Amino acid sequence: MRISSALFLAFWPVFAAAQDHSALVERAIEAHVLPGYADLSAKTEAFAAISEAFCVENAPIEALKSAYHNAFDAWIGVSHLRFGPSEAEDRAFAIAFWPDARGFTPRALGVLIRDEDPAVDDRAAFAEVSVAARGLFALDFLLFDPDRGDVAPDAAAYPCRLLSAISTDLAANAAAIEADWRGGYAEMMTTPGPENPLYASPAEASAEVFGALASGLEAVIDLRLGRPLGTFDRPRPRRAEAWRSGRPQRNVVLSLAALAQLAEAAFLPELAPEDADAVRAAFDRAMEVAARIEPPLAEAVAEPARRLGVEAARTAARDVLKAVDEGIGGALGLEAGFNSLDGD
Repeated sequence: MRISSALFLAFWPVFAAAQDHSALVERAIEAHVLPGYADLSAKTEAFAAISEAFCVENAPIEALKSAYHNAFDAWIGVSHLRFGPSEAEDRAFAIAFWPDARGFTPRALGVLIRDEDPAVDDRAAFAEVSVAARGLFALDFLLFDPDRGDVAPDAAAYPCRLLSAISTDLAANAAAIEADWRGGYAEMMTTPGPENPLYASPAEASAEVFGALASGLEAVIDLRLGRPLGTFDRPRPRRAEAWRSGRPQRNVVLSLAALAQLAEAAFLPELAPEDADAVRAAFDRAMEVAARIEPPLAEAVAEPARRLGVEAARTAARDVLKAVDEGIGGALGLEAGFNSLDGD
């Protein structure tokens, strides 16, 4: 499964001169991308520190779980930026291996724990472990699975060593993404031209950003809401994102908010006021409807009365995608119809 906006580049348009695509990309990077990755780097570093304090100093598990949620929140803020540094070395998948329809994460973790694999004691070795046993979804299983007990605060015990390895690896990947953005990728996006290996024109760079916006909305519709909804006769609550830690609804709302912020920063200044207002209204409506889902979402999809709220949220998210397609894509000459999600 790969979430990528690369194929949006097949629709590179000849933009109207009125749109300043260089400024659009600069706004996206300065107001959305760099702050988002800085937040992810800081929150994952904080989680790694509290993981060590939990294992070594018997810090409260509530503090550990709170730090996990903070790190996950930060990931949702950038999870749609599936290009460039996040794709290098499979970093995005090492941070968040999902969807996992075949249950690779519990199996991969089970093998590590059963064998007490010494890779957990070597940062370089753990970086070569399957992405299914790393990142936020491995933590979702390790810390919140209802069939497991709480990880005990014992630095010598294997579960704590595994927790430390996952948290350290998570922080390292987040830091590497931020460093690559600040160390060259941002400049590459803002200085397109014949010598640029990725972006020959400002239009190509802005198409990449637009692809991230559209792909993020598709992820909300098809993955965060569509997967657990399944069908009326066969809902799939355990396909909800991070259902063990109770995050499915939270992730929907946070993702919509992050995408709204990207649209506001990058694209809406290029639109006529009425078009910008229509996109804002669609986002506001979708966030409002999603916030009204009666939690937990993973249970709501299986109860007819509560399921209606989840279906309403998906409809509202589809309305946002339509508004983005028509209001932004139509005005700027971009196509948002391609489904960049390759998953089930």
